[in-house]
Amino acid sequence: MEMSVPMLTFISCMLIQLSLINADPYLPYNRPEGKARPIRSCGGKPADIVFTLDSSSSIWGPDYRKQIEFVQDMAGSFQIGPDMTRIGVSQFSDRVHLLFRLKDYKNVDDVQTALYYTRRRYGGTNTAAALRHMGNRMFSNSYGGRGGDVPRIAVVITDGISSDRKKTVLEAKQLHQKGVTVFAIGVGANINKKELEAIASDPDEQYVYTVDNYDALDTIKNMLAMKACEVKEPTTPPPPADQPCGARQPADIVFALGADNSNTENRNSALDFINKVIKDMEVGNDNIQVGMVPKDCSSLSGFTPSDFNTKDQIKNGLDSNKASPAKSGSALEYMRKTSFTEEGGCRMEVKKIGVVIIDGTTEDLDKIATEAKRLRENDIEMFAIGVGKDIDESILRLIASEPSMRHIYTAGDYADLQFMRSDFLDVVCNGL
Repeated sequence: MEMSVPMLTFISCMLIQLSLINADPYLPYNRPEGKARPIRSCGGKPADIVFTLDSSSSIWGPDYRKQIEFVQDMAGSFQIGPDMTRIGVSQFSDRVHLLFRLKDYKNVDDVQTALYYTRRRYGGTNTAAALRHMGNRMFSNSYGGRGGDVPRIAVVITDGISSDRKKTVLEAKQLHQKGVTVFAIGVGANINKKELEAIASDPDEQYVYTVDNYDALDTIKNMLAMKACEVKEPTTPPPPADQPCGARQPADIVFALGADNSNTENRNSALDFINKVIKDMEVGNDNIQVGMVPKDCSSLSGFTPSDFNTKDQIKNGLDSNKASPAKSGSALEYMRKTSFTEEGGCRMEVKKIGVVIIDGTTEDLDKIATEAKRLRENDIEMFAIGVGKDIDESILRLIASEPSMRHIYTAGDYADLQFMRSDFLDVVCNGL
C-alpha cells in the first residue's frame, strides 16, 4: 500500500515531535554546527564572573532554559581557566541555590555542561538574598574568589519586582561597597527600572540592560561580554578572607533522624549528608561541636556535643549510628532534656542549633508541636528537613524556627539531600 506525500509528511512530523518529547533531558550542551565560539581573552586579564538567575515561579519553563542558554553562550565568550576567567552561577527564588562555585570548573565545556544539568527551584523573587549570597559567599576565597586586583563581576537576571525592594536596594549597596561591579538585566514588561538601577553599578547606561523577552537576551550577549572585559580592577579593597564556618562564633549543633519509616539505605544517605555538612565546618572545643540523637534513651548509638573534638571522630560516630531512628517527637524531647543540657555535653554560653531530618508520616504530632515549641523557647534555633515527595510541610513548620523560608528544606528523595547541602550550610554558617 502506497502512502501519499501529505501522509508521509504528517508521519515524519509526528516522529520528530515524539523524538523531542522523549529526548534525554540530560544531553550535554552542543553549539550549533558552524557557529564559532567568540573567545574573549580580555587582553589576558583574569576576572571572576558570577551569574545569578531568577528561577521564580513567574518564569515559564522554556524561558528559564533561555536564561541557561544565555549564560552558556556568555561562558563561551571568555577564555575560562584557573588563571583566566572563572565562572560561578546561582539561582534564586524564595531562597538562593548554588549551582556551582568559581573554583568548580576549569574549562568552558565543563561550565556549559554543568549549566545544562541544572535543577530549577521555584518560588518567589528574593533578589535581596541573591545579592547577599553573592557578597558573602560567591566571591569568597572558599568559593574560588581571588580578590586582589582581579575584577569581580556580578550579572543579575530577573523578570519581575523583588519580594522586598528595600532589602534589595540595601544588599545591592553593600555588594557595590565590596568592590563588585554589577550588571542588571531586566526581562519583560513587569520589571522595575528603578530597582534595576539600584542593583546595577553606576553609570546606569553602562550597567543596566532591559529586553522585551527572553529570546531577546541573545541580542545583548556580545555587548555585555565586551562591557565585562572593560571592567577595571577594583578600587575598593576586597573583604577579608572568609573564615571557616564556626571560627567566628562557636555553636553546638545536634542532628536527629526523626524518620519513622526509613530503611537502611536511606538512613545511611542521611548520615552521609550530615557528615559532608560537618566536613565544611571548623570543629573543636572552641568552635563547632556536634551531637547526634540516639534512637531511644537506652540505645548506645548517638553521641553528645562534647564526645568528639575532630571531624574523623564525628565521622566514626556517625558510621556507628546504624540503629533505627527515633519517633520525631521523642527525638525532639531527647534534644531538649539531654542533648542541649550541660550534663549532656552542651556549652551553655554558645549558640545552639537543632536539625531534624524526617520522611513519611508521623503519628505524634502533638508531641512534636509541644517539644519543638519548648526547644525554640529555650533559644535553640531549629531546622527541619523533609525528605520525599509526600512530605507534609505542616509538620516541618511545627518543628522549624521562623522565618520558615530560612529554616525549612525539602528534598525529593534521600539522594537529593546532597543538592541542598550548600544552601543549608550557607544559612547555618551565615548565622554564626
